Amino acid sequence: MQGQSLDEHEELVVEEYTIEEVKQMLIENKIMQSLHCTAIFYALMKLGELK
Repeated sequence: MQGQSLDEHEELVVEEYTIEEVKQMLIENKIMQSLHCTAIFYALMKLGELK
């Protein structure tokens, strides 16, 4: 496995949320990147979390 190659001023912050919190963030448009939203929607579908 290869290590990460971050930009000089790039910083990563890892946060944990429940599935319900993530759903609420999607409803409130708090996740701005469309690619992130798409991946989350696919994950929620696979988990059977969408009605």
